[in-house]
Amino acid sequence: MALRMPNFIPFPVDFMPKRKPPVAKGPQKSSTATSKPSFPIEIDPDLIAQLRLLSKPDRRRVGHAIEAVRTNWGYPHLHGGVGIRRLAPNLYESRAGLQQRLIFQDIHGSLYFDFLGNHDEVQKFLRSHA
Repeated sequence: MALRMPNFIPFPVDFMPKRKPPVAKGPQKSSTATSKPSFPIEIDPDLIAQLRLLSKPDRRRVGHAIEAVRTNWGYPHLHGGVGIRRLAPNLYESRAGLQQRLIFQDIHGSLYFDFLGNHDEVQKFLRSHA
């Protein structure tokens, strides 16, 4: 019994997608959008010692809060979403979870984080540094 070969129709090459020509690389164009200012972060040595005593999830939560303050600082309409409040001239508070609050200052364009504590500890800190 002879095998019958089906009629073979080769796939037309015209239907294959053509390669795009390489893009000529020239000088980079500058963006018209303004870049967001980046604020340097400084952390008080006592606060660093306090952070080392916290559990890893708590340290991560505080780190995220510090980063949120840095990225949203200078945009007052976003301060409420991050939980930034002005406590005194050049003294601010940001929440780092439900119980913890970070106290920081804007010193010559640098965000200096002073203290971490709950509501009562923050009140004591404010009274002692008034």
